[in-house]
Amino acid sequence: MPDELDKSWSLLGPKLRQVGKDEYEEFWGEVKDVKVLGKPRAIKSNKVVVNLRYKTEDGDKSLERHLMGIVVENGKPRINTEKSL
Repeated sequence: MPDELDKSWSLLGPKLRQVGKDEYEEFWGEVKDVKVLGKPRAIKSNKVVVNLRYKTEDGDKSLERHLMGIVVENGKPRINTEKSL
């Protein structure tokens, strides 16, 4: 993801795009790697919980759980909302 910001930006829904691409790129500019751990767990038809492992440019690692809301835009699923749990 951090190496493919244009591609990952295109996977966002309208609510997350409201943040603005500059702020989005600033956040990901500090992240060297992110991995989804395990399978996302659906809790509703349009919401999933995912466990993420981040590694920053300075080598720090963190584990986080996120709730993501999904919408379909132009026939493709997009991450429209996201919050840490």
